[in-house]
Amino acid sequence: MVGFAITCTMDTTTRGPKRGGRLDEFLELLAAAQKPSIVVIQDVGSDSGRSCFSGDLACASYQSLGAVGLVQDGGVRDLPGIRNACPNFHVFSPGSVVSHGNAARLELNVPVSIGGLSINPGDLLHGDLNGIVAIPKEIIEPVIEQSEAVRNAEQAVLSKIKGGLDLEDLKSTLIGADLTNKQPRS
Repeated sequence: MVGFAITCTMDTTTRGPKRGGRLDEFLELLAAAQKPSIVVIQDVGSDSGRSCFSGDLACASYQSLGAVGLVQDGGVRDLPGIRNACPNFHVFSPGSVVSHGNAARLELNVPVSIGGLSINPGDLLHGDLNGIVAIPKEIIEPVIEQSEAVRNAEQAVLSKIKGGLDLEDLKSTLIGADLTNKQPRS
């Protein structure tokens, strides 16, 4: 998953009267966002273990407005429904819960923290089975170039390994490989 962060904070667990959800504002922000986009939601409620922000309807709505995924530190629900209604939509969440609460979006388009990862609006996010990384928009191009160089170096080493190496050649190949492709600092 790769896309640009659209951020907000939410609370679904604080007791009290129903609050405005600002859903209309959030959907307008998402519709106008750079594509592909990723919805990022930080829980700021009183009981993060029971919070829930998204299910099949929310994810389908996000996808219809150009989002390719969702990153949140609150629970998610309707996982089979998300898979069915939103093919290829990615969901990163600490777990699932059975229902939702009194949803309120509190702040839109603000810096958030998800599992200790700071994410700013517009950051480029990359997510896979290993987790999520945020790339500040100021350094996107150098990161893309560096990523390509590292991938090429890794492929060269992998080709040697798959070609069959004895132990000494394997050690020499791995120890001598500069897989970070770091440039010396001046």
